[in-house]
Amino acid sequence: GGFSQSLKDIIDAAGEAGQLFIAAAGNSGDDTDINPHYPSSYTNENLIAVASSDHNDERSNHPGWWASNFGAESVHLAAPGSEILSTVPNNAYETFSGTSMATPHVAGVVALMLSLSPNANPAQLKQALLDSVDVLPEWEGLTRTGGRLNAVAALQALNPHFSVAGMPEWPFTISPGESLTFDVIYHPVAAGAHTGIVRIVNNDTNAPVVDVSVSGSAEEDKLEMSPATPFVSSGEPGGPFAPDNAVYALTNSGIAALNWNVTLDVNWLDLSVAAGQLAPGDETDIILTLNAHAEVLDSGTFSGQLVVSNLTTGVRSVRAIRLTVIPSLCVAVDACQLLWNTGGDADWFAQMDVTYDGVDAVQSGNITHNQESWIETEVEGPGELSFWWRVSSENNWDWLEFYIDDDRQDRISGEVDWSQEAFSIEAGFHTLRWRYVKDGSISHGEDCGWLDQVVFLSESNQVEIRELAIDVGAGSSIASVNLGVGEEEATYTLQSTRDLIGDPDVNWTDVVSQEGDGVSVIILEDEDETNEDRSRIYRIRIVR
Repeated sequence: GGFSQSLKDIIDAAGEAGQLFIAAAGNSGDDTDINPHYPSSYTNENLIAVASSDHNDERSNHPGWWASNFGAESVHLAAPGSEILSTVPNNAYETFSGTSMATPHVAGVVALMLSLSPNANPAQLKQALLDSVDVLPEWEGLTRTGGRLNAVAALQALNPHFSVAGMPEWPFTISPGESLTFDVIYHPVAAGAHTGIVRIVNNDTNAPVVDVSVSGSAEEDKLEMSPATPFVSSGEPGGPFAPDNAVYALTNSGIAALNWNVTLDVNWLDLSVAAGQLAPGDETDIILTLNAHAEVLDSGTFSGQLVVSNLTTGVRSVRAIRLTVIPSLCVAVDACQLLWNTGGDADWFAQMDVTYDGVDAVQSGNITHNQESWIETEVEGPGELSFWWRVSSENNWDWLEFYIDDDRQDRISGEVDWSQEAFSIEAGFHTLRWRYVKDGSISHGEDCGWLDQVVFLSESNQVEIRELAIDVGAGSSIASVNLGVGEEEATYTLQSTRDLIGDPDVNWTDVVSQEGDGVSVIILEDEDETNEDRSRIYRIRIVR
């Protein structure tokens, strides 16, 4: 919109109330030093204008669609704004681009800064934020700072090593002769020498502002733990999981012995050692190994922490732990009677975040422009097929398609929620393929497709099991069995077992198999088996 004095005054009022106003620089590709864009081009001291950068740290620029505005004086810094995953209504996610995606990154970092330094004023926050950007040649002359947001550097630049505690409700009145006591706490977040100022503002006309200097220094803890990365493992239910272990090294870089211990808050990992003492210069390994408890976990994501404590100094080192138990493809689509294959430029994979049945589903692989990702299986017809599918894509350009053999049966594009499809499959063997395919440019939404609850009912392979009310005990020799005599055409198989019925590992052996409308069978026990101490039990398996 155009210039509004009323809005500019409101932004000023927000600054007086201790607030920053963070504005998107706009998406028309303009130099806002020449063509102002409001509200980002207002000159309020508490305003920060944000441009959009892409994954190459360059200015977001999509010819024919949109491009980030810029301005050596009117835009302060850049932040990631291309293809950003964002929340949308109904508990869902979509991918969006633009300076409106970049601006929340800056607002979020400011919120983090305030969480560490709640008494920082807008000027301090803005200065620390702009002083801490990563200065990049791609942004030279395009923003005032010539750089892109750096969250960690912003937190460090604000000097969050000191905080105050025990403060009363404000405003607070100190009567003559009384005093106020509060604490200044030094909690360094990095090694080095640190200074700060505690400023006391009051209505004493002789000293309305009192600054108290504070300082402290901190060294790196002498019990060093490496690597700094978390332990992240994944695999299908029952395993194997990869990786199945992790090694963290502890080193005493000091001049005195250090006592330490380690704690773990999950039962699916074993620790090689729980405590010890390290002499100066010594090193030891802590080995985490997945155990049998991991093998019985259901599908899901399981998290914990590994905490190593320096008992001499009280400093703790923490590493995150995460195990993701991913269902197999056949489990995720609820069709393990079928064999599944996946391919293309990226494989489909099982996941538990976006599902129709609330349990699991498969999702197309992470592909880019002019690529495809497919999943397929083979069935023997005739039969009836049904499935649920969903897509989030660039409408009418990127598609989730379904094929029977090489013939496309249907496709969906754009933002299509879960819907069910049903098809009749003709006699013979057929390949069923689901394919997510992209065109040559532009991504939208979550840029993928999903598949769930695949059901195939074959009309030609219906199996019936008939338990027989007779058995042939040890020492018996003859029994007569009718295998569906006079019924419809089918394959009739007489099977037997000596295992206990109900045993999950019962093993059935084919005795005789006949095609037709049934057959009578005379069962004759082998003389060599008459000494068995358990009766042989029979059943009929009919395949129509």
